[in-house]
Amino acid sequence: MKLVAVTGCPTGIAHSQMAAESLEEAVEGTDDEIKVEVHGSSGTENVLNEEDIEEADAAIIASDISVDTERFEDMTSLHTQVQAAVTDAEELIDKVKEAKENREEHVEYKSDTNSMGLVKKIKELFS
Repeated sequence: MKLVAVTGCPTGIAHSQMAAESLEEAVEGTDDEIKVEVHGSSGTENVLNEEDIEEADAAIIASDISVDTERFEDMTSLHTQVQAAVTDAEELIDKVKEAKENREEHVEYKSDTNSMGLVKKIKELFS
């Protein structure tokens, strides 16, 4: 499945990039593809263009800031907090694929991971 994603956090220092990396790692070794637009302190990186969105089967929006979601109105999309993409990337991908198969348009994902899960993920990235 071809996916697009948007990540963003209010401070834009690390969480947006960590979320993008987790989503990209989650599709490694699978038949899935993902392109992730990152909203951070230095602006927007890896901007999704019209062709990226048209070719995508579904979208993941993992952001704690306002991002343009109108671009994804005509496709299955999953909306969640940026922390969920950092700690639960594989589950997010599974959920959006399931939503696509069930012809759901927009689904919400609430992470069960507390801040300790995020701390653990940060330690893994830097060890």
